[in-house]
Amino acid sequence: MSRVTIAQVAKHCSVAKSTVSKVLNQTEGFNVRPEVRDRILAAARQLNYRPDGIARNLRMSNVRMVMVVGYNIHWATAHGIYEGLLASAIDTLRKHDVRVYMDMNQSDQQQDEWSAAMMHGALVLPGRNLQVRQFMQQMNVPYVTINDQPYFENESCVCVDDYQGAVDATEHLISLGHRRIVYKDHIHQKHDQETQDKKHYSIPDRRRGYVDAMRKHGLDPLPGYDQNVQVDEFLDQYILGQRATATVVWENTQAVQLLRLCEKAGIDVPKDLNMVCFNEINYDSIPSDFMTVVDLPTQEMGHQVSEMLLKQMDNPGKYEGQKLVLPETLRIRQSTAVLTAKKAVTAGSIR
Repeated sequence: MSRVTIAQVAKHCSVAKSTVSKVLNQTEGFNVRPEVRDRILAAARQLNYRPDGIARNLRMSNVRMVMVVGYNIHWATAHGIYEGLLASAIDTLRKHDVRVYMDMNQSDQQQDEWSAAMMHGALVLPGRNLQVRQFMQQMNVPYVTINDQPYFENESCVCVDDYQGAVDATEHLISLGHRRIVYKDHIHQKHDQETQDKKHYSIPDRRRGYVDAMRKHGLDPLPGYDQNVQVDEFLDQYILGQRATATVVWENTQAVQLLRLCEKAGIDVPKDLNMVCFNEINYDSIPSDFMTVVDLPTQEMGHQVSEMLLKQMDNPGKYEGQKLVLPETLRIRQSTAVLTAKKAVTAGSIR
C-alpha cells in the first residue's frame, strides 16, 4: 500500500499543500484558523498520514540542508555546464557547514515529499523549473535560480549575458573578413517556437545578438538563423546552399555534430568554413585548443549562487531578490581564421 502524501491530505481538506505542511510540521510563526488546523489534523489521522521520519529528523536538527532541484542527468552533462558549476556551488556551501542533497525526482507530483520535510534552502536548475519555484514561493523556502531569468518579483538568480556573447562571436568572425555568416539555432523539441523561447532565455538572446551584430556592420543575417532543423539539413541548406564561410552555433553538441559532418564531406575547418560555438567542448576526439568558443563562467556562477542563497538563509524574510548577470568569454582558437580569397565551399563542390 502506497504511503499517503501531503497532497492527498490537502485535497481531502480542500486547502493548499503548503498549509497542510506548515500545520503538520508546526512551522513557527504560521497562523491558521483553529477550525482549519483541526480539520487538517483529523484528516491526517483518518488517512493514516505518516511523515518521513528521516527527513523530519534532518529538518529538526541544527544542520542546515540545501537541495539542488531540477537536476536531470540526461541534459545536465550534455552541454558541459552544470557539473563544474554545481561542484563550485557545493564547495562554497560546504565551507559554511551546509549539507547539500540532489533531488533526482523528475515529477512535479512529488514535490511535497522533499520540500516540506527537510529543505532550508534550494538551488534551482532550468528544466521542470517554474512549478518548483511556485511551490517554494508558497512554502517560503529561500532559493536561487541558476542560469535562468527571474519569474517572480522577489526571486534571486545568477545568469549570463548570452546576448553579448553572440555579439562577440559574430563580430569576431566579421573582423576576420567574413560576411556570409549563418547562425545555427537551438533545435526545438516542438514546433511551437514561442513556447520554446520561454523555456530558456539563451535561445532568443543568442539569436538576437547574432542578428544585431550583423546589422550593426551593414550585413543581412543569412536565412536559417531561426529555423528548427537538424544539423545535417542545416549544413546542406543553410551553409552550403548559401555559400556561407562561417557559422555561429547555439551550443557545443551541435557544433561537434557539424564538425564531424564537415569532416565526412571533405569540408576543412577553418579553411573552408569557420566555426564558433557556445560552451566548452570536452570530447577526447577533438583537441582542446581547436574550437573557438563562447565560454560560460561556470565556476563563478556556482560560487555566486551559493553566496546569494546563504545570505537569504541568514536573513529569512528580509532579503530582497537580486539578479546577477555575468559576462561570457570568447576564447579564440583554431576553428576561426582570416578569410582567404578561396572560393566559398558549396554543395556542388563536395559531391
